[in-house]
Order: sequence, then structure tokens, then C-alpha cells
Amino acid sequence: MKNNIEITSSAEVYLKKLIDAKDEDNLAIRLFIDKPGTPKAETCLAFCNISEASKDDLIMHLELIDVYVDAKSIDFLDAAIVNFDEDNFDGQLTIKAPVSYTHLTLPTSYLV
Repeated sequence: MKNNIEITSSAEVYLKKLIDAKDEDNLAIRLFIDKPGTPKAETCLAFCNISEASKDDLIMHLELIDVYVDAKSIDFLDAAIVNFDEDNFDGQLTIKAPVSYTHLTLPTSYLV
């Protein structure tokens, strides 16, 4: 499984801060595309209890956190960048996934 997803160090620090604020054990981040390959595709980040992650998820072991990536979203997350830019109001987390809405030919096992 190819992983061409970049999570910047500033995003990792910010996500770690959010996880720590939840004060829950076994909490990670999950990255996925809702309605991939359609004009309504949406790139999503969510808290994920490690015990509830899919066994098919790709796990990105970063320095501070683990990020679980939905296996069915991998191809749609090609060249995705998760970044955090600080500003006067705390900052902004951005996710750019340029092929999230692109129609890809996938095996039928990917269809839900």
C-alpha cells in the first residue's frame, strides 16, 4: 500500500495537543475520505480509539502520534498534505487532498 501523505510537524504538534486535551487512553487520529471519487468528496480527520480502528487501516507512526488512514481512502489521499498554520487566533488546520474527488478505477471490493 503506497503512502504519499504528508503530515507537517506543526500539524502533528497541534493534533497531539488536541489528543492530550481529550485525556483519554488509546486515542489516535483517523484520516479518511467521505464519498471518495465524487464531487461531494470530503477529507476528514477524526479522533479514533485504537481498539475501534479498522484492521485494514494503514498506520502512520509519527514522532508524537499515530494516524490511522482508511485503506479505502489511500488512493484518494495521494499527495495529501495536513498542515497547521498559527495565527493571532490560535491557528488553522488545513487538509489538501487534490485527488479526493477524482474518479479512480478501483476493485469492486472497495465499493461499499
